[in-house]
Amino acid sequence: MGKRVRVQLHGVSNNRGVLIDSEATDGATVGRNLRWSDGTLVLETEIRGGTTVVDNTTGSSVQPTLWSLILNKPTIVQQLGELDYPGYLYFDGTDLTGTEFPLHDIRVETSETLTIPSSKQYLIWQEIIVQGDLVVEPGGELVILDEEPYLDPVSPDFTYSGGNLSQIDYTGGEQKTFTYNGSGQLTQLDFVRDGLTYRKDFYYTGGGDLDYINEYYV
Repeated sequence: MGKRVRVQLHGVSNNRGVLIDSEATDGATVGRNLRWSDGTLVLETEIRGGTTVVDNTTGSSVQPTLWSLILNKPTIVQQLGELDYPGYLYFDGTDLTGTEFPLHDIRVETSETLTIPSSKQYLIWQEIIVQGDLVVEPGGELVILDEEPYLDPVSPDFTYSGGNLSQIDYTGGEQKTFTYNGSGQLTQLDFVRDGLTYRKDFYYTGGGDLDYINEYYV
């Protein structure tokens, strides 16, 4: 045993103290005198990037050590921690990234199914190509956005039927078609561009005045 030293008691103003071993406050050293609760020596390989520990109280077992769990963080968690700007999260099946705008698939392959859940909107800019299955659950909505709804076309060619304008064709391939009721009132206007039809339905009151208009894609 080493020499003893006197240590003053905490909170006591006089010279009273206790004698303790001079080495009593030395810290334990891994691999020399630091032990697990079962008395076995703690080895450096068990806490510095190691992968196994031995628990003699229950028999040998293989378990990840604490440092292994801390250091070997999943890649997706590391990517989340590396995000440093505002925006939306996008996971492409492999990597997690940040984007300024929310991203959606604009093409549904033949082997894929796109499901729009109830009470959810799926926002698309201008077009979506569906070769597989598109399922819109009750209350769900596919919304295709564009320029109010399109940029103004030019160079129209007008067609009339029975004195009413029935069709307008544009050099860019756009087309408008007009539908009337028996009283000559315009009831429907279709604007077709790039395979998409933007429709307006016109509804009238009993007196023949325009009441309201429904607008939607078909």
